[in-house]
Amino acid sequence: MGSAGRADDDAMTPLVFLMALVGITLGAWGAQKVVDSRRHGKLAKLARAWEMQFVAEDRLMIGPRIAPHLPIVGAADVVVSDLMYATEKGRRRYLFTCEFGVGVVSARRRQRRVVGFAEGVSGEEISRVVIGPEDRALAEQYGAVHDEI
Repeated sequence: MGSAGRADDDAMTPLVFLMALVGITLGAWGAQKVVDSRRHGKLAKLARAWEMQFVAEDRLMIGPRIAPHLPIVGAADVVVSDLMYATEKGRRRYLFTCEFGVGVVSARRRQRRVVGFAEGVSGEEISRVVIGPEDRALAEQYGAVHDEI
């Protein structure tokens, strides 16, 4: 019974395995929260410098409004986050991170780009939609799109 008993003691029990999975999941979730918090802090600081407001979620429901205006053929499943906005001279300006799917069903891939547009306060049509350069980091895309709108 000596060697067989030791093999059973060394085996991972289902409870230990479950606890390990929960620990790994919580660690990954915590790390993601730290990364998100840092990104939100940087973007909030940038928004203040541009005299804009910042919200991490799409509280203004920009996603469904902007989806048909995106100048990328086949953009679908649009998700908006990290939204900056301001009202000045009778116009509202918006800058945000936009994630969307592109391609046919079998080769669909997600893109994450910074998008901006302006509209009149009284509900006029959305102006030209500006999309940040694909070859730049998101922070640089915010600067490029801000300068264009």
